[in-house]
Amino acid sequence: MNFITQSDFEESYRLFDTLKSRLSSICTDEHLIEDALQEAYIKLHETMLSNITDPAAWIFIVAKNYIVNYYRKKTGKTLVNSNLVARKTTPQINQRVADIQDDIRTALKEVSEDNRMTLIAQYFLGLTGQQIGWIFSVSQEAANMRCTRARQELERVLSTTLDAADASSL
Repeated sequence: MNFITQSDFEESYRLFDTLKSRLSSICTDEHLIEDALQEAYIKLHETMLSNITDPAAWIFIVAKNYIVNYYRKKTGKTLVNSNLVARKTTPQINQRVADIQDDIRTALKEVSEDNRMTLIAQYFLGLTGQQIGWIFSVSQEAANMRCTRARQELERVLSTTLDAADASSL
């Protein structure tokens, strides 16, 4: 097993300010961003494994996960990607988007924990099948299948929820 060299680690540390700037797009708490990055660097230093092909990307993902977990524990809610809401729209469209997001949040609470984490990793954090596989300690193919099954479970829950809502409105 090969390890990341000390120079690779030092090079990735030089990107601290760049990573901090990118993380500020999802979090405004500068201290939390710095804590998240420090935790990510500690994990990188502890593992130093060669299967991390892009240490800067790996650090960003670990730090982003740290921030998401912090907010989830603090508020009981997950972060919602602000890019999902168009900035220049009508109030009716914004309300419809908010309703859809509420439906998805409700449905996510009803899917299994593994599927919920898979969906969050794929859609809210933007992780690839390979990265999701690394998180769950499975192959990329197994991670892709997990994503498909999670999406199917979410579709079933949403369908049931929306059918029930339609029936109650009659």
